[in-house]
Amino acid sequence: MTLAGNGPVLTGSGLDPLPVAAVLATPSPVVTPDGVPALAALDVHRSFGAVRALRGVSLSVARGEILGLVGANGAGKSTLIRILTGDLAPDAGEVRIAGEPVHLTSVRDAQALGIGVVRQELDLVPDLTVAENLFLGEEHRFPGSTWRLDRASMARAAAPLLDAVGLRLDPARRVSALSIGDRQLVAAARALRDAASVMLLDEPTSSLTPWETERLFTTLRGLATRGVAIIYISHRLDEIGALCDRVTVIRDGMHVGDFGAPAAELDAIVAAMTPGIGDRDAPAEPRDLRQRGEPVLEARGLRVGRHGPADLVLHRGEILGVFGLVGAGRSTIARALTGSLRPDAGEVVVRGEAVRLRSPWDGYREGVAYLAEDRKAESILPGLSIRINVGVRAPGDTARGGVLDMARLRALARRTIDRLAIKTPTDTALIEQLSGGNQQKVVVGRLLAERLDVLVLDEPTHGIDVKAKRELLDLLRDLAAEGKGILLISSELAELVAVADRIVVFRNGRVVAEFDTADATETSLVGAAAGRGHAA
Repeated sequence: MTLAGNGPVLTGSGLDPLPVAAVLATPSPVVTPDGVPALAALDVHRSFGAVRALRGVSLSVARGEILGLVGANGAGKSTLIRILTGDLAPDAGEVRIAGEPVHLTSVRDAQALGIGVVRQELDLVPDLTVAENLFLGEEHRFPGSTWRLDRASMARAAAPLLDAVGLRLDPARRVSALSIGDRQLVAAARALRDAASVMLLDEPTSSLTPWETERLFTTLRGLATRGVAIIYISHRLDEIGALCDRVTVIRDGMHVGDFGAPAAELDAIVAAMTPGIGDRDAPAEPRDLRQRGEPVLEARGLRVGRHGPADLVLHRGEILGVFGLVGAGRSTIARALTGSLRPDAGEVVVRGEAVRLRSPWDGYREGVAYLAEDRKAESILPGLSIRINVGVRAPGDTARGGVLDMARLRALARRTIDRLAIKTPTDTALIEQLSGGNQQKVVVGRLLAERLDVLVLDEPTHGIDVKAKRELLDLLRDLAAEGKGILLISSELAELVAVADRIVVFRNGRVVAEFDTADATETSLVGAAAGRGHAA
């Protein structure tokens, strides 16, 4: 990637240099006087009813700087990002670009000023092609004959954007056919379309492999060296330390600290985010005191499409960690184990008996439940209260004669809120009003309201802050001690090592390695997942 007089020039393999500004007429990078930030928020306030999401937050990012923005769930990060990208107006305070106050009334206003964003919840359109998603809202730039788009020109314009994030894809391919990791990179490529001066990224690596993550980091570092200001939000503090020049911490809607050497100050950053949490990553009790019981869930030669055959055994009272790189088939096999997908071959065995699970409801009846990775699309019930979201699957406890018992439903919701420390003023609040991490706690609480022997949890700590993550891991240990079998799918190696009794590694839908947790290392786990290490 090089810089020309009219903005970034992206060069794809075998392609002539293509100035992005020439294609989209985006503004050139903002040139600011020394000491004037490329983007700044000054004393920003925002409330939603009685909830004060932001209480005088200020931050700034300079041209060529990568600023880390961190904070616990509910700290106000997402609200601040919405304000900086024109999606939400502040109640008070101001946003400045290159030292000048701006009034952003829409996302298009921010885009016109050179602000690009990659959101935590991907806003791609699955039924459109990669190129159509990259230029969504900019179709008028590719006029064809008779009211049709010039798709060939659009594909040529898409190629250097994809190449910039290291993504080798046919621009005419539908997004619905892509893996989650590739979709994340498509979203990053689309942000490059707008990011002439500032780029904001909200948890962009949540579904990426280590290699995809480093590829994205290389792209971001290249943008920074060419003068783009970058704000990077992540709960993964190792990424913050490796990538960011400086870190701003917000807590409870307030700015609580800046750190100029984040790689050396991660402990202090955690303390600023969640003071007083202590060191709770270690297991609550030695693992040898938690007795493993009989098998409660087994996959025997399970195959779904190109994934498999998979063989694994989960015991009562055990937390079985599942690791694998994106596309390894972990989620596919997990869905087949719980009735969300029908296997093409093999058996699912529950408590020693082969079962045919044709739907998730069959899984529930057998005492097996699955928590999907994509809570927004598959788990939460938008437009409904926390109370209903918790109790929707527990009619036996919350209904009489087919009529909801509101007193019992309310009591169940309050117990769940208290047990999981869900941050909400009331159980009647709409679930979409909660932060992402608190939404995740609600759907985990829904499973705990069931009479289940097995919980299959797919990336349950995705989007959850440090304190909430530790609380959830402690909860999983407690549930295992009560005799539940827990299948924990996670890309967080430290998380698996901290909580699991055993770890199995998936590749191509198969279990290719198994480790006792005491013997598992990052090198051995990643090596097995990549096909270069230990094999089962």
